[in-house]
Formats: sequence, structure tokens, C-alpha cells
Amino acid sequence: MPEIFELKAQANKLRKTSRFAEALPIYKALWEETRDAFDGSGYLSCLRKLRKFDLALPLATELLKEHSDFEWARKEAIWTLIQGKLLLLRKDVSLVEVINTAKSVMETTPDFIAKKLTVFTVLKHAKKHNDWNCIAEWIDLLDPLNLSDTPLKKNSIEGWSDREIWYNYKINSCLKNNNAEVALELCNSIKGKYPKHSKFFTRLGALSLKALGRTEESIAVYKELCYGDKVDWWLLYEYGSVLSETGGLEKTILLLCKAAIACPKSALAVRLYQKIGDVLFALQDKENAFIHYALAKAIRTENNWPIPSELQSAIVSLESEVRPQEGHRATVGLMKLCRETWKKFLPDSGPRSDRRQPRIGLKGRINIVPGRRVCFINCKDGLSAICMEVEIPPGIKDGEVVRFDAVPSFDKKKSRESWRAKNVQRNADAGTLGDVGAQGT
Repeated sequence: MPEIFELKAQANKLRKTSRFAEALPIYKALWEETRDAFDGSGYLSCLRKLRKFDLALPLATELLKEHSDFEWARKEAIWTLIQGKLLLLRKDVSLVEVINTAKSVMETTPDFIAKKLTVFTVLKHAKKHNDWNCIAEWIDLLDPLNLSDTPLKKNSIEGWSDREIWYNYKINSCLKNNNAEVALELCNSIKGKYPKHSKFFTRLGALSLKALGRTEESIAVYKELCYGDKVDWWLLYEYGSVLSETGGLEKTILLLCKAAIACPKSALAVRLYQKIGDVLFALQDKENAFIHYALAKAIRTENNWPIPSELQSAIVSLESEVRPQEGHRATVGLMKLCRETWKKFLPDSGPRSDRRQPRIGLKGRINIVPGRRVCFINCKDGLSAICMEVEIPPGIKDGEVVRFDAVPSFDKKKSRESWRAKNVQRNADAGTLGDVGAQGT
């Protein structure tokens, strides 16, 4: 008996000094001999810390059956289920499996931290599967007043707080489930509380107003959000979409074309291109409407995305009038034609401090430096544009010739005008820079 007490003390000391590999065999021997709750908890703690989940998960099940009333055993079992099962589910796992795993955790009555992590994990997967009914069910398992308002940090960069994340999920789930009145109340309740992310919640308020039929009020909010030169493309798209419902098509097409120019990846803008087609059709510009419909379909086809019936019907109805040409079928050719249309609707530079116009359809060689988030594209005429690595389509390599649009920017560090690359894509029809200088405006 004295020897067992000595082994218990030795294992406990090793565990508390994080020497889990040394403590593990002692705890294992003790557990097999005593079946004591403390020994089993220590054994599971070491297995979990060493990430030996193949052994830890069966032991967690045993402890929950035999010693569920022992607090340490229950906590170790809960965190083993979370770390060894819930958080290790494959990215392509079904939402049903995620929910079932999460429910097995929730049945053990986890503490608040474990409960929050479990719920947020389900919410993340449900959003990926676009299951807003699931989100509506699970979001209410947490009380936002118990969540932290302190922004989370990743690589020293401040992000969203847990409470902001909760409100974002909750308001979006209300909108997706036709409960715009509650969504608007929530938006108003946190107005001014999160200045760093205010545009996101203000935008949700605008969507709530639109869903409630208060279109003019929604437009007024979007107008304020889209004031200035640096506006997110998706805000311009939504503003234009709401404005189109009031019949202001001339301003609508301007906003949508500005959004298309500003969007960093064509795949993100597939609905935007279809919307531009709708507005151009309403403006009796059937040829350019058809080109935008064809571009939206081409991008969907390339990505194996479904073709909406209304998009296919629009293309079929216009084919006899437009008489598609060869250039109307390839994505690169369609994009070039669409860019010419966007440029046509862009206003003159006016009295702004930066009077440079965007340059559309440029061709240049990309310089990608491994480990850096910033890349450069250099044109033959001397123009150099900066772009972020995350905005570059997959498969493009350093030194490759690409096509892109250049929008005016300003380098604060060097205090000089610069260019920002948008809509970067592989240049399928040329391997050299060619007459780059002739392509810009």
C-alpha cells in the first residue's frame, strides 16, 4: 500500500511539471490495478496532453460510465471528446456527423468554455453547409452576455470578439429564416458598440430594412456605407441591387460596374455578373446583357457549380437575337468584353485628388516571393501593381504572365501614388508581355 501512495505522488508530481511522457506509464499501471477515479483521470490527462487519442477516447468513455460524478474525470473526458474527436473531424465531414459528435459533448454537461467551443464549432460547419436552421438552433445555446467583448488575436492582429461573432451569426440566421424584425432589433441594440466592425452590422441593418419592405431606408443606409473612394465591392453590389428595385437603373449599372472592377476574384462575382446582365437587359442593351450572362455561366461551369434556371433561360432567349460569336464562349474573352462595358459606364475622374482612371485588361509578369503576402505585377510599359497573395487564383506561378486590372492606390510608406492589381487571372492566350502599353487607358 505505501508503494502505491508513493507511485501516486510521483505520477502527480511528474504530471504537474508537464512531464507527461514519464507520468503516463505510472498512471497506466495504477489505473489497471486500482480503477481509482483519480488514477484514471491522471492517466487520461497524460494521454490527452500527448495527443494519444486512440487510447484516450475509449478511456474517456470508461471514465464517464464509472466515475461521471468525479469532476476531474468528467472534465478530462469532455476535453478528450472535443480535442480528440470534434476538432479532428475532416473538413468534408457531413454536418450530421458534426452535430452528433457535438451532442455527445453537450450530454456530459460541459463547463462554459467547453460549451462555447463546441457550439462555435457546430456554427462554423453549419455555415459552410449553408444550414441556417441549424445555426438558429445552436446559437441560442449561448447567452451573448456571458461571452467576452475582448477582440481575439491571431499573429498579434486583432479580430472579432466572441460576442461580435455571436451577434453576426444570430442576425444572419434571423435574416435567413425570414425574421427580419428581430434582426433589425439586434442591429439597433448594438449600434455604435463595435466601431471596428460597424460596417458589417450596419450592412445587416440595411438588409433587414430591405427584407421588411423599407426599401428607401435601406438605400439611405447603403448610400452612407458606400460614401468615399475605398468601398468594398460587395457593398457596391448590394447597394446597386437594392437601388434597382426602385427603377434607378442608370445609377444601378454604375454601382454594379464599379463593384465588378473592384472585385479581386471573378469567381466571387458570379452573381454580380448575372445582375449586371439583368440591368443591361432592362436598359435594352441585349448584346452586353448576353455577354454578362455567358460569363456567369462560364465561371459556374469551370467550377462545377449548378447553372440557375433563370440564367439558362436568359441565355437561351437572347441567343437568337445576339448570335453568339466564338469569343462569347471562352471565359478570358468574355471577361475582356465585360471589362470594356464596365469601363464605358465609369464616370470621369472629376475633381478628386487622384485623377487617374483604372486601367483595364493589362498584361504583366507576376513576381511572387515565397513567405510574403504581397506580390507585384510588372508591365512592359513600366507600370508596377501590388496585389495580395490571397487574391491570386490557384495555380499561378512566379514569373508567369497574367492579365489584371489596375486601380489607383497610394503607398503611404513611400508617400507616393501607386497601383493595386484586381481581377488577376492566368493569361491563357499569350506567353509574352506583348504590347502591354497599348492596353491601358
